[in-house]
Amino acid sequence: ILFISVSFAQVTLTLDGADLLYESSEDIHGFQFDHDGCASGANGGDAAASGLFVQASPGVVLGISFSGAWISAGSGVLLTGLTCDDASQLTNPIFSDSSAGALEVTIGNAGGGDDSGDGDGGSETCSADADVCLSIDGSDLLYSSSEDIHGFQFDHAGCATSASGGD
Repeated sequence: ILFISVSFAQVTLTLDGADLLYESSEDIHGFQFDHDGCASGANGGDAAASGLFVQASPGVVLGISFSGAWISAGSGVLLTGLTCDDASQLTNPIFSDSSAGALEVTIGNAGGGDDSGDGDGGSETCSADADVCLSIDGSDLLYSSSEDIHGFQFDHAGCATSASGGD
């Protein structure tokens, strides 16, 4: 039996020095996350530029709009002014869409991807029971596997129409 874990987050957050970067396939209409004190100076970025009100306290960062503003799907700097050493200091992310529905979020460190070409897949999070783990890094579908892969198949929502190459 081969167990596979797939992570297709709608929002990927990456800690890069004092900046919290985002890549989102959906518009972001609000967000909240906990931290260990390293984001109490969080401000600016696309959150402020898009008209969201950002409030950072000693343990929580909140980004909301009182006027219906949102951050458009895409990528950029969500917030600046963080002093976190590691993405593990940011926890419990809650991001919402236009109907206050939850968006799937992952958080990692910059440089967490894997450029070695060994198929390791970088810093994705998988179930401990998974033999194969898939993650998305930009337009690349990455994998790590404890077993040989002799073939694969998966459904998609039109996002892999020109998939090719790889190992």
